[in-house]
Amino acid sequence: MLAVPASIAPASLVGAYVVIALLAAAAVAAAVWTARRRARAAVVASDGAAAPAYADRDAGAPGGVIISRASDPPVERHPMTVSLIVHYTAPDDPAEFERHYLEVHAPLVDAVPGVHSWSSARVVAAADGGDAAVYRVATLLFADQEALQTALATPEGQATAADYQQIAPPGSRMFIAAVD
Repeated sequence: MLAVPASIAPASLVGAYVVIALLAAAAVAAAVWTARRRARAAVVASDGAAAPAYADRDAGAPGGVIISRASDPPVERHPMTVSLIVHYTAPDDPAEFERHYLEVHAPLVDAVPGVHSWSSARVVAAADGGDAAVYRVATLLFADQEALQTALATPEGQATAADYQQIAPPGSRMFIAAVD
């Protein structure tokens, strides 16, 4: 048991504990704020690897893209100039489509050279309350139009395109977009 010297009044001990508790709370709040700030922003390095935004700002790493909230400082624009956007309509057998898409098609896309990054999402609702005319959306980013054409001409690009023809439900579409 801790013995308290008689010369220290109990009130001063309570005051000291309050100060220590306030300092600890402030330290925790600062750590939480810093963690949230770092989690809100991410840097996508030129090789596509994600890293914390503060690493880019602190180290001055070139080629990063900072993705942030409106309250954060201005952001760099994405260096990619062309995207291939794929809209899949609703399949007759959603379970089989998802199995094939995730187990076969996605690995084919991963293998296509020249794809800077890509993402895919299953549409769960139309935000305007209407019918969701699209079942799944995929977006592939390329450095430029030439990189897109070169990628599609490779054996991996051809295999991916052939698989798209196999699994895409009627009405599915591909779009080429210029990134703003």
